[in-house]
Amino acid sequence: MGWSLFLAPRAVYRVPLPLVAPAALLVFLLAALALADAGLKIPAVVLAVVSAVNAGLGLSLQRRSSEFTST
Repeated sequence: MGWSLFLAPRAVYRVPLPLVAPAALLVFLLAALALADAGLKIPAVVLAVVSAVNAGLGLSLQRRSSEFTST
């Protein structure tokens, strides 16, 4: 429910753009933790790694696009 209200592309209440990637990363890392707690270690590690890479790429692309728009 929190995802659809705050972080989804069509969210009712928009979180400021610089906070979207860290908040999304937190949600997915919590999901990975839940998977690990359920005994699904490999899916948990895969989800954590993919989430971290996705967040890193998202922040990198966000910074790059802001460099192009500010000049």
